[in-house]
Amino acid sequence: MGMKKGMYFTLDSIFAASILIFAVIHTSAHAPESSRDTRIDYLPNDIISVLDGANVAGIDNDYLNSQISAGSITDLENSVLEQVIVFWKDGNLKKANDTISHVADPLLPSNIGFGLWIDNKSIYNRDIPVGNLLISSKVIISVIDG
Repeated sequence: MGMKKGMYFTLDSIFAASILIFAVIHTSAHAPESSRDTRIDYLPNDIISVLDGANVAGIDNDYLNSQISAGSITDLENSVLEQVIVFWKDGNLKKANDTISHVADPLLPSNIGFGLWIDNKSIYNRDIPVGNLLISSKVIISVIDG
């Protein structure tokens, strides 16, 4: 009789464990993917915050350092976005484009597109086709000549 009870409880526990494993697998397979999308939602604001918050002297970047050494960047307190606007305002779109490219590209995943527009004109655009999700972020920046 004791052997039958042991066999019954063993089979019962195996059956209960298999139900739990099935429930966990089934639940995780149908979990919402919102956590992945939420990270992507933050990316535009994060990159704008970095580009607007970091001054050109505070970023360890070979391109920015070469522009500072060459005298192209004179106000070391400008944020990266402010410096892009200075280059754009002076008509030097190549330096504006290169500045964004050299600073933003290393910060972004290779499969994420990124563009910068000033006054409805593209200053920089990574040529990555837009999939099924497009998120934008805007910021107002004023650069005043003194």
